[in-house]
Amino acid sequence: MVAMLLILFMIIAFALGSVPFSFILGKRVRGIDLR
Repeated sequence: MVAMLLILFMIIAFALGSVPFSFILGKRVRGIDLR
């Protein structure tokens, strides 16, 4: 039960962390393409 909760928390933390990271990365790539 504790392991399931920990896995769920890790998935949520990864989802929250990957969204801004991918947005910043996409913005950076777009900026390089515009230059």
